[in-house]
Amino acid sequence: MMRVMREQGYSSSDILGIDSKLPGSSKEYDLALINGGFVEFKSYKESYTLDDVKGIGSGSWKDFDQFLAYLSQQTVIDLEGKTLQYIFDKTKIPDADIVKKEFQKMMCANCEEGNLEAEKRLTKQGEQVFEILINRIELTNSTLDLSSPISPRVQFATKLYSQDSKIFSFIKTE
Repeated sequence: MMRVMREQGYSSSDILGIDSKLPGSSKEYDLALINGGFVEFKSYKESYTLDDVKGIGSGSWKDFDQFLAYLSQQTVIDLEGKTLQYIFDKTKIPDADIVKKEFQKMMCANCEEGNLEAEKRLTKQGEQVFEILINRIELTNSTLDLSSPISPRVQFATKLYSQDSKIFSFIKTE
């Protein structure tokens, strides 16, 4: 964590708190920033799958409630890495796409890009994330196009597998 903080150029003037409770939640954050953002440091092994981490793929990821708590924070207004970052140790997971694919599996079963039936394939976790997203106007506006004739649920499910989607930009390796 300290190595990444140094590499990212964080100074004490950027940091609001370390290892404390998220406001209104029993879940903890790793780093709270002055700008209202949060950074969560993860150090999973390269060969991990969602099932290896207490069954993420099967819907029992031990950190899923913490992820929902982050999304519920009023200062988290995008999923593009500006106000929320999940940083995985690059010495253990060299490619963030490994993690992004597992998040995709966790939220949408068999969703393919352009599949308009995708909204029917949102998992329980995908539905929970969508409900937070659609009820938080800042997250909705930064993620979905409400003027589109395509329903928000279909947009969300389709973005989960779109190659150019920024929906998982908050996941990084450092």
